[in-house]
Amino acid sequence: MVSDLQHKDDRWLRMEVEYLTIGGSNILAVVQRLVNKTDAPQGVQAGMGIWLAVGGTVADNVLYYEQDRPRYEQAASTDEQVRVLRHRRQDEYPFQAHWGRWAAVENPQTGDVVTLFTSHPNAWLVPEDEGKEGVNLQTGVWVSLEPNEAKEAIWWLVLCRSVAQAQAYRALGEVVELP
Repeated sequence: MVSDLQHKDDRWLRMEVEYLTIGGSNILAVVQRLVNKTDAPQGVQAGMGIWLAVGGTVADNVLYYEQDRPRYEQAASTDEQVRVLRHRRQDEYPFQAHWGRWAAVENPQTGDVVTLFTSHPNAWLVPEDEGKEGVNLQTGVWVSLEPNEAKEAIWWLVLCRSVAQAQAYRALGEVVELP
């Protein structure tokens, strides 16, 4: 998909999105490309939102995300303990997690799990539980673009059978560009 933005402040920008997979795969690579159509340097923040109905429904989905561990719980000797896995069961009150790079949504009735993560160093993901409306995952990336330059960010959407499997797929996050 390609869109040349028409807003007066964004006419310089072309946004492109490619969805790449192969038959029978549980992995979808979402490539977001931002193109500066001018002869001047530009900077932009852009993203997308994904509304999920895991297992065919938004009811009872559980959101998993990573969050900074409170400082009083962190070990001073290692960075591995800075982030911790959290989960939130759906209820009537909306919730938004802090920015991260990985999230998963599970339907405990069917065992289906959908995970989304990024490999771009300037990208983020904001998981939002909208209560009875379900979970959405908002993504974003900040890039500086030289004249007539294009840059890509890759998002990975993966269907899994468990949250542990969803975490294992994060190894794809090392792939910062596709061949």
